[in-house]
Amino acid sequence: MAPLTEFTITDRAKLAGLVAKARKDGYATAVDELDYGITALAVPIRNPEGRVVAALNSSGYSGR
Repeated sequence: MAPLTEFTITDRAKLAGLVAKARKDGYATAVDELDYGITALAVPIRNPEGRVVAALNSSGYSGR
């Protein structure tokens, strides 16, 4: 995995930990990992039975 910024997570163990945390929290964020000044948020979309059927991701400028 090639880093896009100095904050991009490329360590497989750390990435696996972040995936587990996102699963527990119900959402994931990435700040300055895709590009400097960009924050991304991802959430699952669940059906009435609670099964994940889609995902929603949004990103935007996080500068001051």
